[in-house]
Amino acid sequence: MLLKVRLCNRCLSLLFFPILIIALTLTLALGSPATASEQSTRANAEVVGTVKTTSGTPVIKRNGGDIQAAKGSRLYNGDILTTDDKSSLGLIFRDDSMLSLGPRSEVTVDDFLFEPAEGNMNFLVKIGKGSAELFSGQIAKISPDNMRIETPVSTIGIRGTHILIKVD
Repeated sequence: MLLKVRLCNRCLSLLFFPILIIALTLTLALGSPATASEQSTRANAEVVGTVKTTSGTPVIKRNGGDIQAAKGSRLYNGDILTTDDKSSLGLIFRDDSMLSLGPRSEVTVDDFLFEPAEGNMNFLVKIGKGSAELFSGQIAKISPDNMRIETPVSTIGIRGTHILIKVD
């Protein structure tokens, strides 16, 4: 005997929702595909952050080459992030720190390390020019002495949660 089952629209949506959640979870877990430069870097280094927003044509300078920054681009120690007159960039680091760069900016991710279980933490970015806004993350809360920003004329230790910097 063959049994025919007819599902109502509500039943179909109840079946579709878990499939959608699983698909989204896998997409987020796997992340965006890595570029060739990211693949070669990944073998030797750990991802320290991710590009969350872009406008214009921001660039990541890595290993002597330029990479067009895009949402989902991975960041590594040593990366130099640049924006032109009409560009901006939003980043999030593994400790949940958020850094935004305005037009005509250059920032180097000099030393980022976040291994709280081992007590190893460091956040050092160098702002060569332009403007930046930082919302500090877990490193500033757990180990504030290890959260620093360097400019051409000074080093700033971060004790608060939100700072704005402009370097001419």
